[in-house]
Amino acid sequence: MSKFVKKISSWSPEAKTGLVLSLAATVVLGGVLLFESNAVRDDYDDSISTSGNPNTSSNGGNNNSTPNPGTSDDPVVQQEESFVKPFTVETTISRYYYDMSYDKETREQAIVELSTGKSTKYIKSVGVDYTYTGGEFNVVASLSGTVQDIISDPTYGEMVCIMHDHDIMTIYASLKNVKVKEGDEVKQGATIGTSGESTYTAGLGSSLHFEVLKESKHLNPEKIYSTLISNI
Repeated sequence: MSKFVKKISSWSPEAKTGLVLSLAATVVLGGVLLFESNAVRDDYDDSISTSGNPNTSSNGGNNNSTPNPGTSDDPVVQQEESFVKPFTVETTISRYYYDMSYDKETREQAIVELSTGKSTKYIKSVGVDYTYTGGEFNVVASLSGTVQDIISDPTYGEMVCIMHDHDIMTIYASLKNVKVKEGDEVKQGATIGTSGESTYTAGLGSSLHFEVLKESKHLNPEKIYSTLISNI
C-alpha cells in the first residue's frame, strides 16, 4: 500500500486528478447499484407478504377491483308476468263477453238469461264462461296476487276474487272445491279450485265464469291473454 502511495506522489497533477475522478465515479456507481438492489429486495418481500393473503392486492389492500357476483348489491330484476288463461286444459267458450266488436251472432251468445221464481231478465255478460269436454277441470290463477274475497253468491255460486298489481282484479265464479282462503298470497298458475255449477251458468254443466277488472272496469279476458300486466 505504501509503495502505491509513493508511486502516486510521483504522478503529474493531471494524472492525480484523473485518479480522483475515477474513484469518485466508482463510489457513485456502487451506491446506485446498492440502492437498486435494496429496491428489488423490498419489492420481492412485499410480493411474498401479500401473495398468501387473499384480502390484500396491489390497489392498497382493498381487493375490490373484481366484484364478486355472488355478493352484488344490484337488485334482482323480477320478470314481469303476462296474463294467462285460468286453466290448463283445452276448454270451449260456452258464453262470450259482450263485446261490440264481435259479430251479431257472437253478441247474442253473450246475453245471459237469468230466471227467478217470479221473473226472467236478460243481461250482457261481463265475463267468459268456459267448459271442458272432460267435465270438471282445475281453475288456476291468471296472475300472482292476494285473495281479497271468497263469496258464496246465490247467482254466481262460489267465487274467488284475487287482487293483482296495477289495480287489476280477477274473479273466478261457479267454482267447486275452493282451495284458497282470504288473505292468501297465490302464485300465477296455482290451483284455486275446480269448475262447478251455478244459477248463472245453468245449462252449461261444470264450468268457470271468469271476469277481469281494471280500475273497477270490466275487460274482455279473451283480448288480454299473453299481455304483460303493465300493458293491460
